[in-house]
Amino acid sequence: MKEEKIPVSKVARVSEMLGTGLKVGGQYLKYYSQKAISGNQTRAELDSAVATELFSGFSKMKGSPLKLAQVLAMDTDILPKAITEKFQQAQYSVPPMSEPMARKVFKSNLGFEPEKVFDSFSSKAVRAASLGQVHEAWLNGKKVAVKIQYPGVGDSIISDLNVIKPLATRYLGLKEKEVEPYFNEIQTRLLEEVDYKKELETAQAFKTACASLKNVKIPAYYPELSCSKVITMEWMDGKHLREWMQENPSVEARTNAAQNLWDLYEYQAHVLRKLHADPHPGNFLFSEDGSVSVLDFGCIKSIDNDFYKDYFSLVDPELWENQEVIIRTLVRLGILFETDSTEKTQFLLKLFKRMILKMSAPYRQPNFYFNDPTLKSEMLELFTEISAIREPRGSRHFLFINRTFGGLFKILQTLDVTIKTKSQHLNIA
Repeated sequence: MKEEKIPVSKVARVSEMLGTGLKVGGQYLKYYSQKAISGNQTRAELDSAVATELFSGFSKMKGSPLKLAQVLAMDTDILPKAITEKFQQAQYSVPPMSEPMARKVFKSNLGFEPEKVFDSFSSKAVRAASLGQVHEAWLNGKKVAVKIQYPGVGDSIISDLNVIKPLATRYLGLKEKEVEPYFNEIQTRLLEEVDYKKELETAQAFKTACASLKNVKIPAYYPELSCSKVITMEWMDGKHLREWMQENPSVEARTNAAQNLWDLYEYQAHVLRKLHADPHPGNFLFSEDGSVSVLDFGCIKSIDNDFYKDYFSLVDPELWENQEVIIRTLVRLGILFETDSTEKTQFLLKLFKRMILKMSAPYRQPNFYFNDPTLKSEMLELFTEISAIREPRGSRHFLFINRTFGGLFKILQTLDVTIKTKSQHLNIA
């Protein structure tokens, strides 16, 4: 991967983003000019060119722009295919920062050169993502991963998002009301994720809490070699989902992997009442036997008891037959508003009943096949209908949890197997 110089100051980052906007605008001008002359330019060609320019600019900036690409790529139905496919690169790998800059961040935050404590340290990154990149090192004969945060991304979250929002609404074909929940989520998530010290503490707590899940692996951490911008952890072997699937793993291995992921999220949601709330494929490593390693605990969602009962009560089809109770529940979840007219309330009731009962179907069956083509087609139709409302529905907590399980479901669709889904821990009494 080619290394890139990251704009650090807020002024430099705004300048970079505005430059990206001009390049994208140039692609639109080129498209309409050629279309007027030859008439044979396609929208897919424009989408591809726009995606390339946006991803190039986002990659240089890292931080908030790349996180936006990452989040939008998980919602494969919201953007044109060419843009979604390009943005999916943010889930796996992006150009890293330069080796001298990585060493500078390490020394300025921990106070010493890597070689002072590590047996060996590779200045070249082995993985690069939205907020930081990973370096391979050896410590007392053990292989470890050293995650170093990009400079500037933590101090410019709000200013970055303020600049990106008009670009997203103008060039991605999104409405401001549609993108508002995404930007609120990204801002909240990033303000948590840039504090690596907090992430380390959370990861250690999860490792202890999930010890009973034998086929789910969480790395051990080294607090003495970690701080708010650097984390040192045990090296985890395995491959990202796309790479693993390209090796054609057996049905048994894929079934084990899917079951392990489902069991992990079941346990988190219903026992811990806390979720690893960033289930994009880049945060998991898959092994040959189907065991799964979980990475990146910067984004954790706590579920309070009242929300838990309201949210998971929607699984029960009988609840939907009691209109008075279901309306009160949906108002608390922000799906219905008390100001909605009777006509609108009834319309939304029918629409969200179809959507929620489809999404919660795994809980009502002993086994479930997530990649069922009929289900996927029905869900696409439902989400198209919901997006046509052009009005965000659902509280911030509802959207957050929905997106988490939506991300999980997409991974399970990719694994393409049937697993046991009847909940052992669901408790809404």
